[in-house]
Amino acid sequence: LGNDNNDGTSIDTPFENIQKALDEAVSGVTTSIQVMGGTYKERLTWKQPGTANAPMILTNYSGQTVILDGKNATGSAKAMIEIFEKDYCTVKKLYIQNNIKKFDTEGIHVSGGRGIHVSGGEGIKILSCKIKNIGYEVPKMQIHY
Repeated sequence: LGNDNNDGTSIDTPFENIQKALDEAVSGVTTSIQVMGGTYKERLTWKQPGTANAPMILTNYSGQTVILDGKNATGSAKAMIEIFEKDYCTVKKLYIQNNIKKFDTEGIHVSGGRGIHVSGGEGIKILSCKIKNIGYEVPKMQIHY
C-alpha cells in the first residue's frame, strides 16, 4: 500500500492517492505516472502540462487493472478526470465508472457527471480506457394542481 508521505518515485515508495502523483508531477520531467492495480475513489484534476518532447502519461502499472470509481469519491471535480488547458497529457488503460451526479435544479443549467472532461490544450490523448455508468440522475418531479 502507498503513503502520500512517500516520494512516489518507485514501486517501493508509491503514493497512496493518484491525485498526489498528479500534484507532484513536474512538467517536462515527469513523463509517466503508473498506477498500481486497484479501485480508487477519487476525482482527479490534472495540474501540470506535458511537453511535445515529454508528454505526461497517466496509465496502469504493468498491465494491472486500475478503476476510478465515482461512488463516494473524493475531489470536487464533476468529471472523474479533468484536464483544463493543459497540453500533451495522455490517459491510458484506465477503467472509469460510476460517476452519477445529482441534477442541478437551480435554473436551467444541466451539468451531469462526466468520465473525462478536456477543455483546451493540444496533444491530448485518451487511449484504451473503458468508461461506464456516467451521467446524472433526475429527481422525481412533483406536480401540484
